[in-house]
Amino acid sequence: MATFLLGDVSFMDRFVSTSLNAAERQKRWFFYGQDTWRITSRLTLNYGLRWEIYFPETVNGKGNGGFASLTQGVIKVAGFDNIGLDGNVDNTLKAFAPRIGAAYQLDSKTVIRMGYGRSFDIGVFGSNFGHVVTQNLPVLANQNIFANTTTPGATNNRVPAFTLTSGPPAFTPPAIPSDGLFPLKGPQNNVDPRIRPDVQRLPTLDAWNATVQRQVTPTMNVEVAYIGNKGTHVFAGGGPAYNANPVVVGAGTNKVACARDALGNPILPCIPCPLHLCTCQQLRQRLLRSGLESRVRSGLFHAHPRLRRQHRLRIAFWQRQEVHG
Repeated sequence: MATFLLGDVSFMDRFVSTSLNAAERQKRWFFYGQDTWRITSRLTLNYGLRWEIYFPETVNGKGNGGFASLTQGVIKVAGFDNIGLDGNVDNTLKAFAPRIGAAYQLDSKTVIRMGYGRSFDIGVFGSNFGHVVTQNLPVLANQNIFANTTTPGATNNRVPAFTLTSGPPAFTPPAIPSDGLFPLKGPQNNVDPRIRPDVQRLPTLDAWNATVQRQVTPTMNVEVAYIGNKGTHVFAGGGPAYNANPVVVGAGTNKVACARDALGNPILPCIPCPLHLCTCQQLRQRLLRSGLESRVRSGLFHAHPRLRRQHRLRIAFWQRQEVHG
């Protein structure tokens, strides 16, 4: 409150754009085949295979995107030097999704069903496409202004970054180097990049189940089912973005580690909070479910099929979930 009354600004964050036509593109190819084989009068097998190819996204012209890399510690500007319009992101051609299911009639009233399938996801809100490379230098800058940004050697939160009277310093778009490489925080060390892995990483779900169904009466059957699934390369939290450098434990070789002064403030240059958009966790879930299904038909059923009444009850009584980083 005191700094506000004095007109002293401790910190400011803003986006500054230099382009109105930068855009992303992505090619996606899908191939599949499937078949059903009735092996015997009791056993039926359904199987298939799907192949999905998600090409690394590209931008629509030279200089229209910046691909930030944690491993290299730079922002690669599309189209400069040996940097392609896809930022030289490695693709994966191993996204094969098999599907198989089997149904076996044990006797006239009992059926056993089993199945397994793998599927992939395109990600969301920048984890695989969009919302990243056109929001980095040289197209757009997420500018952070602290006291030590405007006054070298100043201590944050002890002296103002600027005053309301003078206003924030103007952001000058940096010239693109001939090799197309910016420091990860920009030449003036005052932007926060949006970062993805250097290789296509697809969220993957493996799901399997086994069910036993038994007819008890002509209108009632029961079932017991085991359902399991495993998510690989899923969100690290509630969404695709997380802080890639939350805590500095000690000295190391991490390009984004921040040295600290005696008051705990980061000593520039460093990256206090890069926004890393990544599908980096694993999730396992297991469920054992039982159910009772009863169909009650009204006396008018044969004349009016839509008047059929049906009651279903399913109860899940065991569930386990595991999360792995």
